[in-house]
Amino acid sequence: MSENIDNLIDKFYAEVEESVANAKNRLEEAITNKETNIELLDTIMQPIVDTLTYEDMDSEEVYKKYIDYLGTISWSDKRAAQIRLETICGYKHHITIAALLVAEDKFGSKVPGDFFHFAKQSDSWINKCAGILSCVSRNTENPNYKEIVKKLAEKADLVKTLDEDKLERLCKITDDYPSDEMHDLSSVDAKDIEDALEVLDKALAETDLMQRKRILNDSVIALNIRLSMLDFERTSTVLDGENMEFEMLCD
Repeated sequence: MSENIDNLIDKFYAEVEESVANAKNRLEEAITNKETNIELLDTIMQPIVDTLTYEDMDSEEVYKKYIDYLGTISWSDKRAAQIRLETICGYKHHITIAALLVAEDKFGSKVPGDFFHFAKQSDSWINKCAGILSCVSRNTENPNYKEIVKKLAEKADLVKTLDEDKLERLCKITDDYPSDEMHDLSSVDAKDIEDALEVLDKALAETDLMQRKRILNDSVIALNIRLSMLDFERTSTVLDGENMEFEMLCD
């Protein structure tokens, strides 16, 4: 029985290695041919994306090469791929945790009802940060987005010193765990989050649902991030819900 399981595992890894090798060859061919079809390139890269966290493969180096190539085609697609890498590998999940600490300073044990939707449902670390921090900015009179992001950077350094119990509690809120290798908040990250906060605040200030959606859809933030973490088809009571206990942050 154990031997059969081992054989199945060996077969699986052999298939994965073959798939990764094929993707590498197809990427080299695409670069040589100056391929510009992003959808096709993303399809080629899928086996690489699927194995980014495999330590015994060089998928990350291959994906970084892909990111560099995207820079010759589209800056926004390059940025999107970079954020995808950072999210999958967990290099900036500690910054999402830092956003929770900024919210803790603002709200204490109570946060707006849409807070947990942002923290749980967003598709990347930067969207989570923007969503969580928008709860802060929308509850601040005349918010200074640069100052909010400055606090984020300060808290990101603090995350590295948190005890394991508190870090574990915070990670359960976002469903993300930082990598041992933590990358700093870059100037590009900071500007993207500032822009996202401004757009989110403007959209959520609208009482008209279609106007909210138009603002988001017409705004290019952080690389065509449409902030899909918010389900604007739902009622505004979800967006402006009653305060919720946030005990995990305050333990």
